[in-house]
Amino acid sequence: MSVLAINTYTQTITPSVAKVWLEFKYSKQRTVDARSVAILAEAMRRGRFTTNTMKFAMYRDGRFLVNGQHTLTAIVSSGVTLVLPVQDFVVDSEDDIARLYYHEDTNRRRSFQDSVRAMDFTERLNLSQTQIKQTAAALKWVKSNFGVDRKMYDYITQDDLLEWVPVYTWEIEAIYDAISPCLKEERNIVIKQSILAVGLITMRYVPDKARVFWGQVAKDNGLERYDARKTLRSWLIANTTRRFSSQQRIDAHTVSRVVALAWNAWCDGRSLRYMLVRDTTKPLELRYCGPFNGNQSPNYLPLSESPNKPRAEVVASQAADAAGFGMTQAQVSAAG
Repeated sequence: MSVLAINTYTQTITPSVAKVWLEFKYSKQRTVDARSVAILAEAMRRGRFTTNTMKFAMYRDGRFLVNGQHTLTAIVSSGVTLVLPVQDFVVDSEDDIARLYYHEDTNRRRSFQDSVRAMDFTERLNLSQTQIKQTAAALKWVKSNFGVDRKMYDYITQDDLLEWVPVYTWEIEAIYDAISPCLKEERNIVIKQSILAVGLITMRYVPDKARVFWGQVAKDNGLERYDARKTLRSWLIANTTRRFSSQQRIDAHTVSRVVALAWNAWCDGRSLRYMLVRDTTKPLELRYCGPFNGNQSPNYLPLSESPNKPRAEVVASQAADAAGFGMTQAQVSAAG
């Protein structure tokens, strides 16, 4: 975040001033929570209000309220005049306004979904809120040695996730394409955090194989009895969906390693009758997946732009060019 200057001062805020300042409210602010306003207003009337800093982003000729809408609304509601600290942050871009907003956690903590909305990720990445949330969760899982390192998992910040998710846009779209169309129950087999984490890595390094693998894990279109994908599918249905409270829970980091076992068996052309993982804490080994050979750093997560994105852009460009000449997609592929 680029902050060019910070001006700090105090201001007497009357209800009329509060009304004017609310007109500068940042457009991506959350909906005002009436209960929070009522609590704050009552505290103001009783003289028990704890000071809150009003914060504005100053960008070009605009002024944007990024923190304080509940306090200002409560001032209007209570009719009380307060002297409060104010900070004006001079910023360099609209993205800096969004970052300044989602870093604020006064009164009600900003959620990851609030941050996603502030950054316009659904439009910029062409993903749904659900897909963004699933991708973020899966990447946290990979970064924490696929769920083993809980300290690392808890240490990961919203800033980290907002940086990581855009470089896995291609992979999450490809996984959804691979398993579609399918029933909700079939999709849920694949998109759980501990499973999708493996899916994103396999799709990044060997997308052609990953499409076939994940499509069959989700739907099982006539797989033979001991096909690794079928064995994995059956195991996941039996062990990751709780049917009754007394059912034994499988550690999620073990689930990731079972998925890796099935992936490796399928890539090697081996049948798989049952799942047996001897070491559930070591770094994952995934066939054909570059540095994921079992000897990588436990918390390794590739953060470069997807290697598949340029190829997808070339294919799209070829298709657009071919459309002008009346070529079919098959002819485009042959020409490529």
